[in-house]
Amino acid sequence: NAERRKAENDALRVALGRLQGSVTELAPFAVAGRLPGVSVAVVAARGVAEAPVRASVSLLQQAGARAPGFVWREAAWAADGPEALGKLTNAFPGPESSARARGLAVLAARVSDPGARDFSAALTGGIVRFESVGTTSSSIDDWGGPNTRLLVVDGPGAKLGVQNWTVELARAAVGARIATEVAEVFTNAPDGTERGATLRPIHQAADLGVVSTVDNLDLIEGRIAAVLAMADLGRGVSGRYGYGRDATRSIPPLPES
Repeated sequence: NAERRKAENDALRVALGRLQGSVTELAPFAVAGRLPGVSVAVVAARGVAEAPVRASVSLLQQAGARAPGFVWREAAWAADGPEALGKLTNAFPGPESSARARGLAVLAARVSDPGARDFSAALTGGIVRFESVGTTSSSIDDWGGPNTRLLVVDGPGAKLGVQNWTVELARAAVGARIATEVAEVFTNAPDGTERGATLRPIHQAADLGVVSTVDNLDLIEGRIAAVLAMADLGRGVSGRYGYGRDATRSIPPLPES
């Protein structure tokens, strides 16, 4: 019986692998033309797996979006101690007690207006880091701009402490009238954190109902959902997508004709 179960499990894993491969091959066709010329800025929390973030940016590009890469929010955002606070205050001048809040406001402003604030100190100080994605080398100067939409990536693996800076960044972006989506790269955590838990504070915030969420960016179907949800934001439509218990659908529905 044990050998039979093992054989059955092995066969299921092979079948699942083939299915995932087929979905991956179909993904570019599923998103083709959904974001023609749309600027999308991607911000990821350091500590989440990099591969799904890069794959998401690549899929946005295949959908026609102008998405040259992504910005890491480094662990310094949540670090304690005088050195970390000194870096934040140097990058975002003002009282130490509100340095993080100022930084999030600057980051949100930078999404839609590259000339809004000087971002150089945040880059040189290790507060943020830009990663280019694609065959064409890009820089932070190519990231963001007028009418840019925002994709924020978080997850259980993020090294940003217990403070939910993703909520505050989403709130700053919504306040700046930036169409915003938050996605989770899920990993099995030792404490048993369930899929979608990272996004729950977004769902519980009454002022963030316009923010779309995707709880399975670690999977190809989640990356497809993220692109389709980003397209829907352009029509003023938001939703909760994925496989977690807070999701209402696995993928956005076809727009009504």
